[in-house]
Amino acid sequence: MTDIRVGIFGDSFAFPYSIVKGASQHPGINDVGQAWSAMLAEKYTVTNFSWPGSDVYFSYEKFLQNYQQFDVNIFVKTADNRLSVKYNNEYVHLYRIDWAQESFKTETDFNKKQIYRSGIDYFTFIQRDERDFELGRLMSQEVHALDPKCIFIDTRSDHGLKNVFLNENRAWGLTTDSYITKFDKTIDLRYCHMTKENNEIVYNKVVNCIENSTTYSANIKDFVIPLKSEKQKYIVKKN
Repeated sequence: MTDIRVGIFGDSFAFPYSIVKGASQHPGINDVGQAWSAMLAEKYTVTNFSWPGSDVYFSYEKFLQNYQQFDVNIFVKTADNRLSVKYNNEYVHLYRIDWAQESFKTETDFNKKQIYRSGIDYFTFIQRDERDFELGRLMSQEVHALDPKCIFIDTRSDHGLKNVFLNENRAWGLTTDSYITKFDKTIDLRYCHMTKENNEIVYNKVVNCIENSTTYSANIKDFVIPLKSEKQKYIVKKN
């Protein structure tokens, strides 16, 4: 491990742990490699502020509070149209209306239940893609202005990590635009929503950025489309 201090800000595409309940205890977890951010922590001194389902402002706020502490900052930009709500010094992350609807049905904490109810109303009546896009653009612009050397990874660009995930899903015949969540009967063992090989590709790209002071660059063709037979290694039944 080197003395280079690295701060990572983002969502589940940068989160170093399993994100689905039960995944970390499944025996198959030993066969799917590591998150690219976890591999990075074995090489550098990494502090990871990423959290699954979080919105852009969550990452932006963490960046503002902490970016000056690090030699290298990595900002992994999520979708613009999410909503993270602070509650009891923690956060409730509302990343889709169906997540809010399912969580509202099962939540037992009264106040959290009201947050999910409000989230359903927000996505139904208030949320506007064009406004969220502009706010996301402005926050990204400020990240670049504050730290011109920040390694910036836009997960929702044409060549972003979301499309790596979608290509893997297509190869396995999965519904391409949805994630497996705690409400499903199966577990997705993929770290950062990607196979072992694609996490390694992201890791190598980021290491190159750090070691050679270059910007992050990726083409969707840089990534591996898994074999159909590999699905059974990553998409498994709950124990």
